[in-house]
Amino acid sequence: MLGFIAIVLIIIIHISFSNRIKRLEDKISGQVPATGNVPSAAVSQSNIQPQSRAMEKIFPEPASIAQNQMAYAPQARPAIEKTALERFVLWLAEEWPLKAGIFLLILAVGWFVTYAFINDWIGEVGRITLGVLFGALILSAGFFRTAKHQLQGNALLILGATSILISIISGIGLYNLFPATVALIVAFILVAFMTYVALQQKNLSLAVVTISMGSIVPIFVFLSVDISIIFLYLFVLAAGTLWVTSRTGWNALNIISLVVVFLYSVAYDNFEGFDDNLQNLIFAFVFIFLFYFSSIATILFKKSANAYDLVVAGGTGMLFLIWMMMIASEQSLVYLIVFGVLLFALGAYVIFSMTKEKNPVILYSAVALVLLVSATAIQFDSWELTVAYIVEFSSFIMINLYLKSKEEISSKFNLSEAFGLVLYVVLFVMSLTNIERIFNYIDRNNYYSSRSYYEGQQISIGGDLLVIILLCVMSFLITIFAMKLFYDNDKTESNKMTLIRFYGVLGGFYSVILIWVMAHLMIQNQTTATMLSLVIYTLAGVCFYAAGKKNDHGLYKAIGGILFGVVLLRLFLVEFGNMDIVEKIITFFVVGILFVSTTFIGRKNKENTVANNSL
Repeated sequence: MLGFIAIVLIIIIHISFSNRIKRLEDKISGQVPATGNVPSAAVSQSNIQPQSRAMEKIFPEPASIAQNQMAYAPQARPAIEKTALERFVLWLAEEWPLKAGIFLLILAVGWFVTYAFINDWIGEVGRITLGVLFGALILSAGFFRTAKHQLQGNALLILGATSILISIISGIGLYNLFPATVALIVAFILVAFMTYVALQQKNLSLAVVTISMGSIVPIFVFLSVDISIIFLYLFVLAAGTLWVTSRTGWNALNIISLVVVFLYSVAYDNFEGFDDNLQNLIFAFVFIFLFYFSSIATILFKKSANAYDLVVAGGTGMLFLIWMMMIASEQSLVYLIVFGVLLFALGAYVIFSMTKEKNPVILYSAVALVLLVSATAIQFDSWELTVAYIVEFSSFIMINLYLKSKEEISSKFNLSEAFGLVLYVVLFVMSLTNIERIFNYIDRNNYYSSRSYYEGQQISIGGDLLVIILLCVMSFLITIFAMKLFYDNDKTESNKMTLIRFYGVLGGFYSVILIWVMAHLMIQNQTTATMLSLVIYTLAGVCFYAAGKKNDHGLYKAIGGILFGVVLLRLFLVEFGNMDIVEKIITFFVVGILFVSTTFIGRKNKENTVANNSL
């Protein structure tokens, strides 16, 4: 301990001497000579009128004196802003014997109090009283010190408040001197006082420390106080935080308050568990409405939304969903979540109609969609869930496309457009299970299929077929809808063409699946069904390839080439060994003629183009 103190004293002395040397150097460098050499430019013409030059040197004019003074005046050095650590070290170096003496006195008092505790000179009440008085003294000293030195005063404020809280919590936990609610009351008073100081100073850092300190106190009395009192304290703390934010614009405090409420909710649910009663439900909605209306009011008042506002809005939606999952009963859970969907959809509409701000509207709409997806997942399962998601996601995408067509579109991807793509990628992944079940059903009599899997089971693929049909129809419907909107408005930019192609290609993929599935379900002979499917694929490939050559459209030609490749791979890798000689003759002949026809179609179109150009 003595070694540590010695090192600290050496550092302080070294810094003190360094500062003195630096001040001396600054003074020396700042001295200006009373006289100086005449610039060479003035001496270069001394042979002209030497007497007048000499007189000018002896009796210079006032203007030249001012210019010389300005030329020789020392330039002001730019002020270098010191870091917090440097300021703290400089503060230690200033009047360091006084600070060292105070530190030694604190050590002596601490050892004296410890010795008194060990020998029972001070009882339980005296110990707590001494701690509270010490904290109050430091708190008062810090409050008055802030008028002269803000950093020192704030440090003393935090130290004093911490000492008071530790003393009160110790009196509750160790000696049972007070009821547990006293800690919450004292914490509220201290938070209110220190928040007042932070507002007077306009100090965000002090406000953050104050809110954090007030949020930690319930941890020590969490299991000793009724949960309603805990959340009442948190509600008052959150309401006060939102009030401070409304006066100062410190939106970071709202995030802290929201996170604190979330953590206490999850912690209590893990330790005790919320009862399914009306009181807990009312508490949940009171908190949700508090954050919900404050978030919307902030956005409407500012006519804009920063990152903090968006985080609070999204966090409020997640808090609503988690609380409903913890508190609501199974019978009412879906209805409560649907109420949340309507609530956040209404918020998106109000913000859009009054501010026209895109980001908060997108966020509130996304929260409403997430809640709707959650309610759907609770209500449905299996293929029914996928069907419900198809309807919801497709409606969201079409509404978003319609809104985007009414404004100027930038060349960059919009967040909502990317979100729509992600939704359909999710649907694609979910549909792979349905496709697998359909193909397993079709191949149930094949040699490589497990016959025992189907024995004694009633297999139905009606729901799986509905999923594929809906995805095919909705993909093409979105494609046509987007083409009509953006072609009519002459806004077919590259990003919009990417959207149209994505949904069109996705619809084409499901069309290929449906052709194969329907042919094999409707035709008893599987080889004939395969032959018919391949012929249809070839016809579609010819149409796309011809359209691509005619209009010089690379995407159409690529789609036609992909279909041709699928047909060729299937013919030579699978059907070459499965078909008999007659089926191979018919299939290869028809497909071959269709492949050859592409050459004549391209030549005919090329000749027509040349003829038209010659005319």
